[in-house]
Amino acid sequence: MIILMLVLCFLPGTHAGTPQRNLIQFKNMINHKGFSSLDYIGYGCWCGWGTYGAKVLDNTDRCCQLHDQCYDRISGGFFGCSPKLVTYDWKELSNGGIQCTDKANTCDRNACKCDRVAVECYAQYRQSYNANYLDGKYTGNKKIACK
Repeated sequence: MIILMLVLCFLPGTHAGTPQRNLIQFKNMINHKGFSSLDYIGYGCWCGWGTYGAKVLDNTDRCCQLHDQCYDRISGGFFGCSPKLVTYDWKELSNGGIQCTDKANTCDRNACKCDRVAVECYAQYRQSYNANYLDGKYTGNKKIACK
């Protein structure tokens, strides 16, 4: 199941006009800023599927923590918002920014806003990115390092 979700997350797609699962849209936003979405899968203690503890390793990891917390805030509720599964619309702005275009105060718009803020955070703190914190390259015990 996890492998299927990862494959779906990295299929090519567009962000305007074609409904997609949010994870693909998030990938496209990351790519729009000139980064690879693969840079954030399994990064630090908070990026990717689940978390490994309470610790935050750097500002990039903090961006992922804030993204997770944003999803937590908009999840559930009376209408059962599922931010990882909804589709949303967004567009690239001429200044390189991202604008969420769904109707205000909807699950779609809120999920888009969580993703947009995370991508802007990645861009702001790109200098903190440390490839040694990726799962495949991490030399320490991640579960211990993230406690």
